[in-house]
Amino acid sequence: MENIEAVKNKLQKLINQYNLDGTTIIDRVEDLVWNEEGDKAFSNFIQEAFKNFEDVKDIEELNRIMQVFNDAWNYLPHKCLNGKSPAEFLRDSKK
Repeated sequence: MENIEAVKNKLQKLINQYNLDGTTIIDRVEDLVWNEEGDKAFSNFIQEAFKNFEDVKDIEELNRIMQVFNDAWNYLPHKCLNGKSPAEFLRDSKK
């Protein structure tokens, strides 16, 4: 299972590769994940995340970027899950 630091490292590599403002993006990703709500929360999160990558046209690169943000969603804590990530929530529910 991924951990928060591994996810943040992947985000940081993406930020460095595209010369983005790292602190702002990581803070924004964490905020969007933590405060998610509603049926379209993941869709809204992905739309917000991809605003930084509108110029990327290569499908393999878009898939790689998508995986980084998918990991962020699944391994960062969510307020609605009492501070657990979806991965932790699923793991704990199987016990």
